[in-house]
Amino acid sequence: MVQELVAQEIRSSFASVGYGTDSVKENFLFALTQSNNTEHDALPIAAFWQKPYDQFSSALAVRTYRDDEQRHLSKHIKVLRQDLWLPYLITLAGDTYKCWEALPLNGVAAQQPSQEPLFVCRRGDLERNLQRHKDRVSPEHISQQKHRVRQMALYEASSDPSSFFDWAFEPTRKQLHQYMRKVTRSVAGIQPEVDEEERARWLLRLLAARIALDKGWSTPPNSSRVDGEALLRAARYYPGFDGSPPVVAEELAQEVALKLRLANMRTIDSALLSSIVQASALPSSLLKDWKLYPTPPHIAWAMLKALPIETIPDEQQLAWDGTCGTGSLLVASLERFHNASRPSNDGKFRLHAPRLVAGNDQQLLPSELTRLALDLTLSQPAQWKVTTMPVEQIGIKAIGRRPSVVVGNLPFAGGGRREERAIHILNHYLQLLLPGGLISVVVPQTFLSGSQPRASLLREQLLNDIEILEIWELPPGTFPKGGVGAAVISGRRSKASSTAKMPVLWRFFDRKPSQHQLLDMAESQTEWLGSYDKAIDPPLLRRLEEAINSIPNVPLRHFIPKNNYTEGIIPGRMAREAGDISQERYPGRKPYLPGRSGMGPFYLPGAANIRWLHYSDRLQRDRRDHQGLFDNPKIFVSRHRTGGSSWPLRAAVDCDGIYPSDQFYVFASEPPYTIDILAAIFNSSFVNCWLQLANPGFTTRLEECLEIPVPFDPDRSVLEELDKLSGWLGKGRDRLSENAIYRVDRLIYDLYGISKPLRAQIAAYFRWKGDKRPGFDNVTVEDTEVEWLDPDSVYGPHHAKRLEELSDQQGSPQSVESEHEIEELLQRSERAALLQSAQAQPLYDNGRPNPMALLYLAEADRA
Repeated sequence: MVQELVAQEIRSSFASVGYGTDSVKENFLFALTQSNNTEHDALPIAAFWQKPYDQFSSALAVRTYRDDEQRHLSKHIKVLRQDLWLPYLITLAGDTYKCWEALPLNGVAAQQPSQEPLFVCRRGDLERNLQRHKDRVSPEHISQQKHRVRQMALYEASSDPSSFFDWAFEPTRKQLHQYMRKVTRSVAGIQPEVDEEERARWLLRLLAARIALDKGWSTPPNSSRVDGEALLRAARYYPGFDGSPPVVAEELAQEVALKLRLANMRTIDSALLSSIVQASALPSSLLKDWKLYPTPPHIAWAMLKALPIETIPDEQQLAWDGTCGTGSLLVASLERFHNASRPSNDGKFRLHAPRLVAGNDQQLLPSELTRLALDLTLSQPAQWKVTTMPVEQIGIKAIGRRPSVVVGNLPFAGGGRREERAIHILNHYLQLLLPGGLISVVVPQTFLSGSQPRASLLREQLLNDIEILEIWELPPGTFPKGGVGAAVISGRRSKASSTAKMPVLWRFFDRKPSQHQLLDMAESQTEWLGSYDKAIDPPLLRRLEEAINSIPNVPLRHFIPKNNYTEGIIPGRMAREAGDISQERYPGRKPYLPGRSGMGPFYLPGAANIRWLHYSDRLQRDRRDHQGLFDNPKIFVSRHRTGGSSWPLRAAVDCDGIYPSDQFYVFASEPPYTIDILAAIFNSSFVNCWLQLANPGFTTRLEECLEIPVPFDPDRSVLEELDKLSGWLGKGRDRLSENAIYRVDRLIYDLYGISKPLRAQIAAYFRWKGDKRPGFDNVTVEDTEVEWLDPDSVYGPHHAKRLEELSDQQGSPQSVESEHEIEELLQRSERAALLQSAQAQPLYDNGRPNPMALLYLAEADRA
């Protein structure tokens, strides 16, 4: 009763200062909190989508305290001020109100907690005190102030809405994740015999209904956000969700209504929905079976932002995603169309929006997720064209018309000798795309240069039919449970004759949208078309090849006789059943290393990992013709990289006659390349960068190792130092240090004659990868003073000073050398300006790449 009286008094008091109108009520919610911990309060989380791109409406939080609970107040205000955007907290202890201001005292720059209440009054005097402070508490004042605080200011200053999500929605995401975990745990035990997909579908429908009720989209008859039966009726009313609910839906509705009774779902947007569903709402078994790895919102938005959407006529605008998942790419497409057209009437755009995007997914639940995500983007339910069937069976009739924009995060299902499914889907996308249309798709990184069946044929078709605008390498961990490196290809369908000579921008996309991306450039598609397997090689790999080809070189196999290399052996079922592998040593048995676990640069796994092998006829791939190689000193090279590592190889010398499993390659070389020098080459950052760029797959092939180019007539002093250092590292396995590894890298660079700028780019590449070097906790590669495509490396302060000196001498006779130097400095200045422009904005001019800026990127290293 006391709480009801308090709530009534506060509502009426705030209504007297302007919060009583219907328009204000929509934006300023009211909540009466009960607990000490804000994570469990009945808080209205205050980041609401009221209109497209108008975020952060306000709310009033009222908290009742006992007299002995005041020690929690300071922390409570801090949470409101820093994590949420709740302008005022009213506390009630006994019969005394205190009104606390949660706004920063000095605007954006200096945010300070309020140590004193705005006012203190007795019950019954609240309205009079609010009237006295009307200039500080009115909705007009709050609307002005919210533009000053960091959230709204940052959002409005951002040209990329999705780049704002991770930071601004973090408090919201934490709160809603907690609620969703409660829901999923509570519904998991309800009728366990029910199909997991059916349960997940109805859980999603109930969530959609609750979101619609909280956002005020729909008010079905007798609807209630906290009543299970009413919530189930609202779910049946929701557009696009057809079918009669099964018996389990009734119990699900009761649990959802109960567990979410304190949550406010108005804050959910499409990006947050994708995150919550992936993290909490769907069983992991379904995510794995469906390969549902949603595209992060900031990457989805960047993919669409990189496409010149403005060049597509209004009557042809249609974006289609054949594997739409949670709909993040279609959401970004809809936002992109909205930004490109900039309609004066948002209502007109809302009516037209369902005709701008279409999607498909093989499973029904992701299709429904996409519809809900699009509803959240449009701020109202709509009839979206989203089908459910295998993507390879989709034709133009099912879509309605030929799409002018095709986007997609293709399912990765292949590897080894299995054909990658993404190849078939991308081929189908190219057939559906409208001539002159745009495409941006996420593909397995191995598609760019891998040896998958049919991959080279599709690459040739892609290079002939598509004007490639940009290629991105996505950072490790973009799809945490995917386990495969990913890349993005963006382009336009056009004639080969007009595209083959166009430069292509290559980006190393960063984990965080705010971070500076590494930029590179491929001069044209012509070089890729000329490759024997049509491999789309990174520009950095091309520069490494150019550097090596500047010196006489031969493949490593030139120094390794035919019988001195092999893959390891496989015991097989028969050998294991016969006891040919044992943990105990018996006479005549060979030491056997079954796996690479614990292996690092220059050292093999310890003795605890050794097994004992009877070399019998029961072995699969027994390789008896290589027994002499196994018995003598040799080098082991791991053929598989460690999960999440960008270092393909680890190598170590074995002098103990150990026999390897098939997880290793074995080599023995001829002078001047000793096995210790081979270990140094295989462990170097230069060779690992080469192999990672050439083949980003999980396994390094034996042929790739043998084809590593080495100097034909190497510097003998460098080889001698490498031999000594590598031998010392191999013997002192517990003394491997960063300085020693860096020294190996420097010697290898010297051996190949690699320039300092190219060394810097290799270091930048590995730092971008973010991986630890095998065998170390914190080290990747040695840092360098030269930055990747840094404008100052082309035209820095010392160049400007020199140009000024030469310009001062213009009144006196100048030599030809001085004139040439002035001309070179002016060219450097122009190129540096072009690079700064390229790094600051998309490189397009009226929908076409800016060839001058891109051409500079190709010449930056030479400059």
